[in-house]
Amino acid sequence: MFTGFAVLSACEDDIGDVNDIDIATDLPWPTEIESLPDCSPYEDGFNLPHVSAPSGAIFLDLSAALQPVGVIERIEIEVRTAASDDCDTDAQGAIAIDVGQGAQVLEVTPVVNGKAEAQVRFDVPGEYRLTAVFVDSADSRTGEVGVKAYDTQLSVWEMGIDQEDLDLILDHPFEKIRVPAILTVDSIGYETKVRLHGGTSRDFLKKSFRFDFMPDLMLPDTHDHLILRAEWNDKTMLRTYLGYQVFRNATWIPTPKTEMVHFRVNNRYYGLMNRAERIGGDFLRTRGLNRNGNMYEADPSSDCWDPGGNLTPVSSLETYQCIYDLKKGEIFYDDLISLIEDTLQLSDEAFIDEIEYVVDVNEYLTYMATMAIIQNQDHIKKNYYIYHDPESVEDLWVVFPWDLDLSFGHLWTAENDVLDEAIITNGSLDFGICPGFCNKLMDRIYRIAGYRERYHDLIDHILEHTFTPEFIDGRIDNAICLATPEILVDPRMRASLDEYMDRVQEIRDFVDTRREFIFSQ
Repeated sequence: MFTGFAVLSACEDDIGDVNDIDIATDLPWPTEIESLPDCSPYEDGFNLPHVSAPSGAIFLDLSAALQPVGVIERIEIEVRTAASDDCDTDAQGAIAIDVGQGAQVLEVTPVVNGKAEAQVRFDVPGEYRLTAVFVDSADSRTGEVGVKAYDTQLSVWEMGIDQEDLDLILDHPFEKIRVPAILTVDSIGYETKVRLHGGTSRDFLKKSFRFDFMPDLMLPDTHDHLILRAEWNDKTMLRTYLGYQVFRNATWIPTPKTEMVHFRVNNRYYGLMNRAERIGGDFLRTRGLNRNGNMYEADPSSDCWDPGGNLTPVSSLETYQCIYDLKKGEIFYDDLISLIEDTLQLSDEAFIDEIEYVVDVNEYLTYMATMAIIQNQDHIKKNYYIYHDPESVEDLWVVFPWDLDLSFGHLWTAENDVLDEAIITNGSLDFGICPGFCNKLMDRIYRIAGYRERYHDLIDHILEHTFTPEFIDGRIDNAICLATPEILVDPRMRASLDEYMDRVQEIRDFVDTRREFIFSQ
């Protein structure tokens, strides 16, 4: 059990006290751990298939050496000169493709200026050798490539998009340009508008996407606004998923669901993506909350990063709007400004008397404790949602977690931004308390002795019941089991395949070391 904190180690700033509660019995802890999807380990383990590489004068470019059964793959074909690997731009005519039994060639375009395309589908798992013959050439140039088909255990998402529209959003990543696309999810197509998702991550090699369905369309799970996260800065692509798993299983705080998906663009594999449930009206409704309550996202742009979303007063309504994006509700910032400029500026005695009538303190302390354990520091100034329901009797502010990729040892640094390779395990448990890089709501609550002691107990409870090596290892193992083929051939994954498991081990080690650090305090 930890007993001290860096900022208030001598408790010289303690103010007041609060009525005690029984942490174990007076809070609505989850009574069950969420079950994990069934998984069959990939037959080759964490190894690429031993299939033949492209060879010959006809280059057959598949998007991946592993292809899901039943999915159409668009093969890009290049006819090369006999003397080199240069494209033979004079080549014109027909190409014949043979894929063998268990697969089908659905279409082959004629060669134009040395280029062609084919569409194939693998209907049976197994290894295939694709051969191509340039039937209209005098020298009968040929080429071949190997591929292995497998039964994916993930949902397959396919974005069909006009290439000019795709180029438009990729060439202007920091503009919120929305273009039409067809999103096919498990063989059912939906008309959508798509744009890039994220903040500073929009210029990463692997993009995140947001899909907004056309009116009256939705997935079978009733969602019609969807987010696919690339998780490119996280070399494991697991931290957001694991962070949400801790919140969902250790606390009662409303937290997005996530799932890994196999994502394709125009019939070619784009990469492994993380579908993160969007925090919006459906998110509120499915958790028994008023979808018309007032909700803001702390998402400051570079123009208002100082002070960012740390719940301190700013000079104008325009700056509040720059920092906190109003997502839901009819109250236009007056409520949030009152929280920041009135409640959080009260005298110590008045704050103790007032705060539990304004903020769900127990839930917020639990949020703080969970963020401290997984060592997410991003939420001090950004990447959270703050919500209240003016129509409810209590009408208390609550905070929802969002975007947890900077956690489990992976932190932002001034030198390398979000791409730093260092793994930090000894982040202070009172990080975010003023002065310095701080959040005013955290600071005011933390300085009350009774709440600080409760925060202490909440951390102990979560460490004992959920944040354990067994819990985290089980989720890591299940995620990798489900997505092994997708990870092996992800063309945009930031980690090399040789280092991937080492990066995963860093998360496992973080759990042990973080627990030891906390218990030593």
